[in-house]
Amino acid sequence: MLFSLYICSRWGFALDVEELIMGLRFSGERVGQLYPVLLDKHGNVVDGLHRLKADPNWPKIRLDFIESDEQRLVARLIANVCRRNVPAEEKSRMLEELGELYVKEGVKPGAEPARKISEVTGMSLRWL
Repeated sequence: MLFSLYICSRWGFALDVEELIMGLRFSGERVGQLYPVLLDKHGNVVDGLHRLKADPNWPKIRLDFIESDEQRLVARLIANVCRRNVPAEEKSRMLEELGELYVKEGVKPGAEPARKISEVTGMSLRWL
């Protein structure tokens, strides 16, 4: 079975998704569930998909100020890159999803979605 790989920067080795979820279960039982799952106003997951897979009853916090898909995607990007070293593939998926949203809203394809993401997130074009 093929799994997406996540890079564990602290130890310098790759974890597949199953190992990541097992690690979350273990740490949740041993240390406690330190970081709640973040939900938008409508109950969509902003941050914490793996935590929910580890335990569907993981504590959740609803952020009523996150109302739109754009706000949810921006918050997801910021929550992840500020908390951990996000693998390039996962970062690309998040940026692509946000860029596609902007194109659907009328932003011209090409460099414009990247400029919009940079403007909204405060992240440099170079980082994107």
